[in-house]
Amino acid sequence: MTKPSDVQEAVRSAIKRWGELDGVFANGDVVGDLISIEEMEPDDWDQIMDTNLKVVFLTVKYFVLYSNQEGNMRLMKKFSNNKYL
Repeated sequence: MTKPSDVQEAVRSAIKRWGELDGVFANGDVVGDLISIEEMEPDDWDQIMDTNLKVVFLTVKYFVLYSNQEGNMRLMKKFSNNKYL
C-alpha cells in the first residue's frame, strides 16, 4: 500500500469495523534482491524505499490525523533489524 488513498481507506475501514483505533503498529521491512548497487535498478530502490519508508509514513500520518480528532494516540514503530539494510 504505497498510495495515500489506499492507506487512508484502510484507516477508514478499520474505524468503520471497530468503531475506533486504539493504536497502530507501523512497520515496513523489505530488502529486495540482495544484489550489488551496481546491479540495482532505480525501480528496485524505489520499491524498497516505498515499502520501508513511505508505507510507514502514510500509516502514521493517517493514524495521527484520526487520533488527533479523537484525542487518543498510541503509536508503535518497529525499526528494521535486518542486517542487510
